[in-house]
Amino acid sequence: MGEVRVEVELADAGETWSARRGLIPVSGVTRVTVSAVVDTGATSSVLPAAVADRLGVRYDRTDSVILADGSTHQIPVTEPVELMAMDRKTVEQCLVMGDEVLLGQFFLEQADLFVDCLNQRLVGNPEHPDRRVHKVRTARPAARRYARSQPGGTPPPAGIGAR
Repeated sequence: MGEVRVEVELADAGETWSARRGLIPVSGVTRVTVSAVVDTGATSSVLPAAVADRLGVRYDRTDSVILADGSTHQIPVTEPVELMAMDRKTVEQCLVMGDEVLLGQFFLEQADLFVDCLNQRLVGNPEHPDRRVHKVRTARPAARRYARSQPGGTPPPAGIGAR
């Protein structure tokens, strides 16, 4: 079985949030597009230091990482990074190590993507391949949070958070 690669666009999530709020121009958001390896054995996504530096993301902390050979290392972790592949966007704090971008299990789960090993490609969840679907176990959404997140405090759509 060979490796699965996918094109991914990366951005500093802090910059994208600032652009959405009008604090910086959208053209001011640094974006980097690379070919990434899909690594189902990694929980977190990985950025080489050179890619993290090109994005301008800062390191938030270091975490313990156990490599495939069983050795443990303290590895820097970035501030949030926006990852976009196959029109599915996620935000994740990435490990800074190695020499290529790796997309780990957190990305795959959040983006609702599966690895098609037979055809060596990434695909949408077969249950709903055209869109991402979140699974949530709760009685009802929190309407107050939704309303505050909308421009001008727009109320949620009908049926969301109704009490």
